[in-house]
Amino acid sequence: TADLNRPLSETSAARIAVFGQDVQSTRDVTEMRGYGVAPSLRFGIGTPTEVTLSLLVQRNFEIPDYGFPFRATASGVRKPIDAPRDNVGTGAAMAAGGRAFVLVEGEHGLGAALAWSRRAGATEVHVIADEASGSVARQAGEFATEIHVWRTSGRELVAAEPAPVEPGHGPPDAPDLVALMEAEGLDVVVEGDRLAGEFRGLEVVRVVRALDDGAPILEVGVGKYDRALTAMMHGDLDGRASIARVVEQLRLIRRPGGPPNHPLATLVPERWLRTTLIADPTLVGCDELVAAPAAEPRDRLRPRGVAAATGTRDGAPVVVVCTVGVDLEAVVLAADTRLMVDPDATLLLALPARDVLPAIQAMIADLRRPAEIAPVEGDWRR
Repeated sequence: TADLNRPLSETSAARIAVFGQDVQSTRDVTEMRGYGVAPSLRFGIGTPTEVTLSLLVQRNFEIPDYGFPFRATASGVRKPIDAPRDNVGTGAAMAAGGRAFVLVEGEHGLGAALAWSRRAGATEVHVIADEASGSVARQAGEFATEIHVWRTSGRELVAAEPAPVEPGHGPPDAPDLVALMEAEGLDVVVEGDRLAGEFRGLEVVRVVRALDDGAPILEVGVGKYDRALTAMMHGDLDGRASIARVVEQLRLIRRPGGPPNHPLATLVPERWLRTTLIADPTLVGCDELVAAPAAEPRDRLRPRGVAAATGTRDGAPVVVVCTVGVDLEAVVLAADTRLMVDPDATLLLALPARDVLPAIQAMIADLRRPAEIAPVEGDWRR
């Protein structure tokens, strides 16, 4: 740590405090690192009016140690369970006698739990999920592997009941705004309650209901912070001019052969892949495709996600779910999306050919309903 003070004049001074930590552990996964800086300026010291400007920036990188379950012996002494132990994401896992027990932290983790259990040779999987346990139980029902989902109640484990997918209220009815988005070259996407205009899968415009009278209005920008900033800085522009300003920037960056590491080129790649497949469904052997909602709506730009579409292949219904990169939760979300959109359709998991790994193939093969992997060869950014 450090704390530095420096006078700037007789009535003003500056201060900066910094810290950093790196807590070492004998465990190979646990870590606790962080740093922070807190600068401040004060004016008018000793005068009737003092003004202080301060800022705090702190970043933490932590994987906590959740320990391992204990059992009571015949003598009443509690000892750790004697079983192979491991970490699964930020949770923990153990396997014994063909059974796996996995503690899942957060709303996701079933995919990682199944992959770890398969690697441990378990044929029966017990998942402990306190957050969204109902959703995890519903997702577990799509797999042939025997999966039991539990939640904690005090010091007891209680079987989790599958939760239904909550239906939406439908998007705003805004034909004039839809025509405006189409006129500016955007793809109009309807997903449940969401009505948006996308450029190569990246949301540029969202149609929302006004708070006062519920009338549909446009919000322009990439992500909620950009939409708020656009409203503040360019609120004087009409809808067409606001959209044109953003699209002009994206045409230079989010394009085939564009700057590969620019954030605007790397955000939501699965939605760009879906845009490509809707334009050319033959890439995955389909007749036609249209955008469809995923079981888990994407509300942020950074985390991994999936993008869905429905259509036909040789006249039979299919649900195509797109993913990019190695994501063990993609198969879980894909099966959950098929369950919501069309349970009787064949599921196609569309992903770049380089991302087809044995763990993904094994999970697809474990689904109860028909499912296939649809690898997309070559560069899908079109």
